[in-house]
Amino acid sequence: MAEKRGGKLNKSEALQVRFDPILRWSVEILAGRERRSLSSTIEWATERAVKEMPVVEKNGKSVSAWQIADKCWHSDPIWRLVTFAKDYSELMTFDERNRYQAILFMIGLEQKLDPSKEPHPIYLVQQEWLAPMHEVWPYIVENSGNLDMVEVRDRYLKARNSCQQNA
Repeated sequence: MAEKRGGKLNKSEALQVRFDPILRWSVEILAGRERRSLSSTIEWATERAVKEMPVVEKNGKSVSAWQIADKCWHSDPIWRLVTFAKDYSELMTFDERNRYQAILFMIGLEQKLDPSKEPHPIYLVQQEWLAPMHEVWPYIVENSGNLDMVEVRDRYLKARNSCQQNA
């Protein structure tokens, strides 16, 4: 009987990419040279690029996208975005800026509803605020190009009440 092998530890995501014909052929040449599949070569080359190419300077030192991702990574997208915004706001996309504004807006709502609650010193978001924020998050992500803050407020307050009743 064949022995079962363990699954991959890293989660990979499939992405669709476009290459012009000469770039694709050059990647195929590299893949042949490295004895890798095309997808493995693209993943390997991308990893090298994000680890080696600087994207910003902080305190006189070059910082790569990999270093930023390593510093800011959190499995929770809200905390991840807050950390990214706090340290690297100049690298945020338009949509990320709008999502961050929505997070700050919800934090402001919480402070108006309960002035005794202070934002978390690192993540800004208190643990008990996350549940209602997560309920509103899909709306924020889907509409981040044109957010309606009145709708964010209404959805957040409804989610907040629902979470408090279920607690």
